[in-house]
Amino acid sequence: MPIDTVLKFLNNLPKPLLWVLVVLLVMIVGVIDVITGYEIYVSVLYLFPVMLVAWFSGRLAVALISVVCAVTWFLADMVAGHVYSHIAVPIWNAFMVLTISLIVGYSLSTIKKLLTSEHEHELTDELTHVPNVKHFYERAFIEVTRLAPYRLPITLVCIGIDNLQYINDAFGHATGDDLIQVVAHTVRPMLRPSDFISRLGGAEFALLLPETTDENAANIVAKVHDQLQQVMKKNGWPVTLSIGVVSCKDSSCTVNKLVSAAEALVKVAKNSGGNTVKFKIMDLSPVAPEQPDGASK
Repeated sequence: MPIDTVLKFLNNLPKPLLWVLVVLLVMIVGVIDVITGYEIYVSVLYLFPVMLVAWFSGRLAVALISVVCAVTWFLADMVAGHVYSHIAVPIWNAFMVLTISLIVGYSLSTIKKLLTSEHEHELTDELTHVPNVKHFYERAFIEVTRLAPYRLPITLVCIGIDNLQYINDAFGHATGDDLIQVVAHTVRPMLRPSDFISRLGGAEFALLLPETTDENAANIVAKVHDQLQQVMKKNGWPVTLSIGVVSCKDSSCTVNKLVSAAEALVKVAKNSGGNTVKFKIMDLSPVAPEQPDGASK
């Protein structure tokens, strides 16, 4: 079984079940420790449940399972019949098992945290702190793949900022950056938990609305458009928005086709004077699953 499949399974496992698995693993190691006797060193096996907890839980969980492993080792060593010159010796050894478990567990937990932080940084737009274009294509591919078998709708909204170049020339690029940030921070709280906002680059944002028909999307977009217009007026920015909305009723559309159609609508809106919303419904026959290669755009 591929390691990625195992990691994904464990990551999706409910925490109570994960703890049952970990405790069961510690018990199995303890039984092995008793059966093999004190002459065969198997203490390193106790690190496996510690590493499992370190990767999928927090440091408190690492501390708890490390204590469980140390106690289990001590009991297994006693049951195996190991005789020491002094009772303090096995206690010290158990303390060493605890110490090594904590060091390994905390180190692995720190590595996992750093990797997660780095991955999130790669998928986040530095200016607005919303997901970037790479993250968008990853998420869009997942949603289209998820919805396609059930023929559920999906809607993509592209928001283009009109007159951004004028803002940069008249007020400076710092103001232009502020405007882009305001758009992201205004729209994000207005979306549902299932929706997804990302910055495609420059003056363009994308809203991914899973399980959303064109009718429902129209209501969401109207509220977003109205709110953004109010914010622009409040800040004294002579800026309007050109928005393209593409809905696929049976989710047979590929990600690239949805993006191309939405961006084309934004272009039409801009060429028509801007400050308008263009809609399109795509109803295609089922297509073969698409590879998520759009992030290279």
